[in-house]
This record gives sequence, structure tokens and C-alpha cells, in this order.
Amino acid sequence: MSDEYLFCNYSDCKAVITKFIWITRCSHVFCEEHGNSFFANNPNKIKCPVCNEPICRNKDIIKNNINPHDLMLSCVRPDKALDYVITATKLWSYQMKQKHKVNIQMLSEKYEKIASNSMSKLKTENNEMKKFIKEIEGEIKKINAELSYTKKKLWKYKVKEEAEVDLTFLDAGSSRGPLVVECRWMEECCRRDVCVKGKILQGALHH
Repeated sequence: MSDEYLFCNYSDCKAVITKFIWITRCSHVFCEEHGNSFFANNPNKIKCPVCNEPICRNKDIIKNNINPHDLMLSCVRPDKALDYVITATKLWSYQMKQKHKVNIQMLSEKYEKIASNSMSKLKTENNEMKKFIKEIEGEIKKINAELSYTKKKLWKYKVKEEAEVDLTFLDAGSSRGPLVVECRWMEECCRRDVCVKGKILQGALHH
């Protein structure tokens, strides 16, 4: 079938017309089914279902075969045949413009739907990525907390070990040994605590 064809102008139909066609003076065409529904049994004065233009049932609407026999036009006067050609050309020109508009609308709706689906998918993936990043940040925070606790624990062991090593310089039988270890451990803890607080205070003053 050629790309040049007429289709039913009724919005819910758009069927390709291949045999019988209903034509209005306002250049709208309808398939046999919808033409019979709109025009066959309606009163004399009605409105076009597409543009609502008032039309007369007897003068402004016709049902015809879309592929008439050549002999049907052979007896028509040349001037009248020329009028038919002009009318047909106007009709086809209008219908091709309508077809172009419909195609553009269909393409527009298609790509709008694709864009909408893409945006929805992107939004879902973005939310999943944010959730994943939040989970990773939570794991990092947890690992940092465990690392800080481990460092603190190792530091206490180190201080205590250093204090116990210093006991080698004391009398092995002296009862002051454990007390010295405890005192040195407490002294080192206080020194480290003061150092940390000093750095925090110094940072705050810089800000």
C-alpha cells in the first residue's frame, strides 16, 4: 500500500479507508462504520464530529467508493471534471497535513513516554545509589569507631608495658614496684589527655 492514503478522522478510530468513504464539505473523512453511525440516520442539520461545523445531511455529506471506475467520470464535462480535480486536490492536501500532524503527535507521545520512563528509571537508580552510599558511610563510621577503640586499647597496653620495663631499674624485692607501674601509667594517661585537649583548643582558636 502507498504512503498516501486516507484515514478515518474520528479520534478513536484512525483506520485506513480502503473502500467506502464518507466525506464532508469541511474536508473531513470517515470510515464506513463511523460514517453510518454519525450521518446515515441523523437529522438533516447536524455538526461535523471533528470540527463541529454545521453541515446539511443532503448537501454537505456524501458516501462514495474510494476507488470508482474510470468510466464513471468519462461523461463528465471537462470544466466540471477540472472542478472535481481541484476539490480532490484540496481534500487530499488537507488530509495529508492532518496525517502529518497525527504522526508528529504520535511520535511526540512516544518520545515523551520514553523520556518519562528514563527519568523514572534514573530517579530509582539515584535513590538506590544514595541508599548504597549511606550504607557504606555507616560501615566506614563503624570501622573507624572500632579502629579508635583498638588504638586506645593498644596505647594503654603500651603505656603499661613501658612502665613495667622501668621496674627493671628498681629493686626486685621492693614493694614499691606495682605502685610505680600504676603511677607511671596514670601519669602517661594524663599527659596524653592534656595533649589531645590542647590540640582541640588550638584548632578551635584557629577557626
